Amino acid sequence: METTGFTPVAGRTAITKKDAFTGSVFLSIVISALLLVFVQAFNVLFFRRVPEAFWPVTACLVAADAAACAAVFARAFSAARGGGPQYAVAYRSDGYFVVCHGGGSREYIAADRVLGVRASRARLKFLFGGWAYSQNAGCGKIVFYVRSGRRAARRSVRGVADCVHAARFISEAYLVLGEGDRRRSR
Repeated sequence: METTGFTPVAGRTAITKKDAFTGSVFLSIVISALLLVFVQAFNVLFFRRVPEAFWPVTACLVAADAAACAAVFARAFSAARGGGPQYAVAYRSDGYFVVCHGGGSREYIAADRVLGVRASRARLKFLFGGWAYSQNAGCGKIVFYVRSGRRAARRSVRGVADCVHAARFISEAYLVLGEGDRRRSR
């Protein structure tokens, strides 16, 4: 009986609770500052003509601000709890990539069906969820283009640490070499 070797090739980013809190406070301050700008703009543009609408609209905006800030904190702390595997992509010696999503679900992709791999950095993730202070400048997602009939299907995994280098490594180490060359290089 042959055992299947398992090699993690792309790590998962992790955010600490301290970074999540710091980033959430920063984003909450930005949201509250925007709220003040909107209230002042409404005051100048609309409330001089209808002054009795000032307090109800301001109360609605403050409630929306509180809900948005609470959502930011909840999202950041749920990301900080993490849980799932420490890797985002692994390679099995029987020729499959194991893509591990953030929720713990796994997807298996045959390496010989992968046409290409592309990475994209998550630029807005630095603002949302407290990632602004976590020093994960290379955080992003990796997209696998998989042959599926006549078309290429896309399979992606988010939260990959140093996604550009990981995608380059996957392309060079596992996709350029043929299956026979892969076994000889070990």
